Amino acid sequence: MNRYRTLVIGIAIGFAFGVVFLWEAMGGHAANDARARHDHGGHAMIHYQPLELDEGQPIPTLQLSATLDPTEGWNLHLETTHFTFTPEKISGGNFANEGHAHLYVDGAKYGRIYGPWYHLPPLTAGPHALRVTLNANSHQPWAVNGQVVEDSVIIEQP
Repeated sequence: MNRYRTLVIGIAIGFAFGVVFLWEAMGGHAANDARARHDHGGHAMIHYQPLELDEGQPIPTLQLSATLDPTEGWNLHLETTHFTFTPEKISGGNFANEGHAHLYVDGAKYGRIYGPWYHLPPLTAGPHALRVTLNANSHQPWAVNGQVVEDSVIIEQP
């Protein structure tokens, strides 16, 4: 009976260590994790800590425009300088002035943008705030002197 008990305890301890290892490997909370999780009305959201560009790097810029699509929705255009979209490197290592963009609609993350054009489906009637951030491959928004590289517009959905 003692061997059986020892075996069960050993399996339980091994399982516990395995769960902890997998949790960390899959992005669980760690001391150097650049993500913070928050609960907003029952929906967990991940907020990434800004990633400061090194001095001497060209400063990326972003200008967001939104045009009502003649068929439906909106055509968003991201005009950037000193920034390269690199969707093939998503979740990989960070390199200055490259990555992708995150789109927020009315303060909630809507999705990722991998190039200068994006089609946004129709929203509910009324005004909506659109915000786009330029993000590193790790999803952290790029920042210059503590300011996230972003732009925003207000649209009026008919």
